[in-house]
Amino acid sequence: MYVNINGYLTLPVSLGRGLREGDPISPLLFNLVLEPLVKAISDSPVICGFGPPSLSLPTIRDPLHGPSAIQPLKVLAYADDLLLFLWDPAELEATQQLIHCYNLASNAKMNFDKTIAFSVSGLPHPHWPPVLAAHEITKWHDRRTIEPLTYLGYPLARSTTQRQFFQDQMITKIARACDIHKQRNLSFRG
Repeated sequence: MYVNINGYLTLPVSLGRGLREGDPISPLLFNLVLEPLVKAISDSPVICGFGPPSLSLPTIRDPLHGPSAIQPLKVLAYADDLLLFLWDPAELEATQQLIHCYNLASNAKMNFDKTIAFSVSGLPHPHWPPVLAAHEITKWHDRRTIEPLTYLGYPLARSTTQRQFFQDQMITKIARACDIHKQRNLSFRG
C-alpha cells in the first residue's frame, strides 16, 4: 500500500493486520479510505445528482454556474455503504468507471450482490433493469415492490403497501418482545 501525502506517493507500506469490528477508529478510517471515491463522484460533470424541488433541473445540470450554485446531491456515504443518485444509464457508466479506478487504486471490491437500484419517484422505469443487469446489478426496487427498501436500518417506503408491510413487521416484533417479557412473570418492582 502507498500513502498519498500532498500529491506524492510514499514508499510501500506493508499492512500487518486490520481492525476488529467495533473498533472506535474504524469509521474514521472508512471515511479516509472512501473519500477519494466520494469526491470523484461528487466532482464528476457527467453525474448530475439530485437537487431540492425548488431548483429546476437545467440549473442543476448547467456547469457554468460554478461553485456559488447550490450543489446537487450525488452520493451519500456511511462507512462502506454508498447511496448514489443517478438520472440515466450514462451516469451509471461513468460511476462504474470511477468505481473501477478506485478499486484498482485501493484494492477494494464492490459487492454487487448487495447492490439495490431504486426509483426515487417510486415509478417503474422499464429501461433501467436491463441496463443494471448488464452491470451485474440484479435488484430493482420501486412502488410495485411489496417490501420497503431498507437503507441503514430505515425503511424507504414508496407506497402504502410498503408502509403497511413495514408497520406489520414492527407490530410483530413488538408483540414477540412483549410475549418474552410476559412469560417472565415480572412485577413492577422486579
